[in-house]
Amino acid sequence: MGDRVVGALSARSTQVRRFTEYDVRMLGRLAGQASVALDNAELHESIRGLSLTGLPNRRHLQLHLEREFASAKRGRKLVLVIFDPDGFKHYNDSLGHIIGDEILTEFAGVLAHENRAMNLVACFGDDEFVSVLSEGDETGAHGYQARVYARMQTNPLLASHGVTASSGIAVFEPGKTQRVEDLIQAADRRMYERKPAKS
Repeated sequence: MGDRVVGALSARSTQVRRFTEYDVRMLGRLAGQASVALDNAELHESIRGLSLTGLPNRRHLQLHLEREFASAKRGRKLVLVIFDPDGFKHYNDSLGHIIGDEILTEFAGVLAHENRAMNLVACFGDDEFVSVLSEGDETGAHGYQARVYARMQTNPLLASHGVTASSGIAVFEPGKTQRVEDLIQAADRRMYERKPAKS
């Protein structure tokens, strides 16, 4: 896409050297259309995430995590906390998507307000959020969790609808945590262990 690689298109034939110049031209056109589609999808995701919650999207989160993970390998502390409002589909189904979006936006605001300015809070999925606590430890992460839950109980919109959330903490462990994905999966697994049965 322009001078940026956004993907790759691979083609094979069951016969040796069977691709013609026409085939190559057609594949080139397909690749061009696919790159535009991928770029548009990426842009749509970015706009949707920012317009709804005001938080960075998953792509921004991934880039930030990769930098923080590299720093953690050099000795810096790193903790991840994943949050997910419990039974969020229920709010969309029973109250409508407008109220559901308002709940999601308020929840995102709570996460951002209780986080330090140097840390990142970002959208991770449709209704999941990740807080990256740089130079943080597990004790600090538990304190952050407690502040979020306390503010949810005093937030007029969230409290009026009885919104609760589950969360999971993962701490970077030198020599054990090999990839960014390991950290995300560990936090995600701990979050689901704490989920109410029907969420």
